[in-house]
Amino acid sequence: MRPSTLSCYAQRAWKGRVFEITIVYRNYTFDQVHVDGARAIAEACVENDVARFVHVSALNADENSTSGFLRSKALGEKAVREVIPETTIVRPGTMYGQEDRFLNRIGSKFCDSYMMHYFVQIHS
Repeated sequence: MRPSTLSCYAQRAWKGRVFEITIVYRNYTFDQVHVDGARAIAEACVENDVARFVHVSALNADENSTSGFLRSKALGEKAVREVIPETTIVRPGTMYGQEDRFLNRIGSKFCDSYMMHYFVQIHS
């Protein structure tokens, strides 16, 4: 991932507007996305006078973690704080949404199990 690519996305934001950037994970390392990408976005925010920067990290992010994901998230926090010291960092637990792999994986395992027969399917 080239930081200049991320910077151009952030620079498209209108001044005075709230915006978010979503990165599609395709053939990138955790460090490229969580460290280099986060730093590039923070730098673009500085260049465009963004008033407040909120960085979404991960619960248990730690530079000494054996998990590459959690280690890169912690290094990403450090990277954005080097650029914008007053960055607000949020560390949510597992996040999920419609059509994601997390709930679909759990759901498929549940449907394959014997427990499914004890529950009635409910639609809202």
